[in-house]
Amino acid sequence: MSLQPVMTFDFYNSTVTWCPDPALNLSWVTNATAVPELEDWSTPSSSNRRRHHPHLLMVWWQQLVWSALFALMLLVATGGNAIVLWIVLAHRRMRTITNYFLVNLSVADLFMAVFNCVFNFVYMLNSNWYFGSPYCRISNFIANVSVAASVFTLTGISFDRYLAIVRPLQPRMSKASAQVTILVIWLAGMVLGLPCLLYSTTITYKYSGKIRTACILVWPDGQPLISTLDYVYNVVLLLATYVAPMAAMVACYSAMGRELWGSRSIGELTQRQVDSIRSKRKVRTLFSGYQQCHLAYYYRRFKDHLRPPPSGSDGDRDDS
Repeated sequence: MSLQPVMTFDFYNSTVTWCPDPALNLSWVTNATAVPELEDWSTPSSSNRRRHHPHLLMVWWQQLVWSALFALMLLVATGGNAIVLWIVLAHRRMRTITNYFLVNLSVADLFMAVFNCVFNFVYMLNSNWYFGSPYCRISNFIANVSVAASVFTLTGISFDRYLAIVRPLQPRMSKASAQVTILVIWLAGMVLGLPCLLYSTTITYKYSGKIRTACILVWPDGQPLISTLDYVYNVVLLLATYVAPMAAMVACYSAMGRELWGSRSIGELTQRQVDSIRSKRKVRTLFSGYQQCHLAYYYRRFKDHLRPPPSGSDGDRDDS
């Protein structure tokens, strides 16, 4: 079996990819109570500690800065989305089709913030998964489901706006249709996140003389960087949660842009028209930000798969 010495940390998806080389006397045990002798990556003689496990080197002031930034991010995420939920659910006149999708988007963001990001942040700060193997599965599952639900909801919003602006005379989506669409969105997200529920687990390793726990994905054909299944899964995620939704949103917003920017008002602009122009620019900025952020995220997921093996490693060596 071919193994390459690689360790990376994906904070967004709560996955540590660890593929130790047998020659380095490194090993991992899945859900084990007894841990064999492992190389201590905290020692100065360990050539792997900075290259393969940089998040373990966070000092106290770095933890303080990250904690402050994360607390602010969590406050904005939970507070802002909770306000959206309250405004729409507490006021009957706000229960429009578009706002149904906005509520769904807020629910997905709250799921990510409360049930995934908090636990992953503790994991990042302490380099130790305290929450057990069952919640390791749940956390990774919620991460992928929430991301998929957010992206699909944004696509649904763009399609609803397309119908309202470009084809105003055609029948609009009913509230019942919107609710069915939202249900399908969550079911599709659960299908995409199912591998995380099946293959996420915890491993134990040694650092600074202490036994630590990591939450990772272990596929039937190996760990992520040597797993064909993991590569295929990432390709499916790329197509389902980036390429296809992005193509649909580009088509919808391009048609809306031609319709809105192509129209010319007669006479002087009213304040409402000025506000409308500003809103259009904000939509364009948000859409561009979404496109760039998700592109960077998927580049990060794929670059380790495409990276050549470390120098000095023997890709064909058997560890038996």
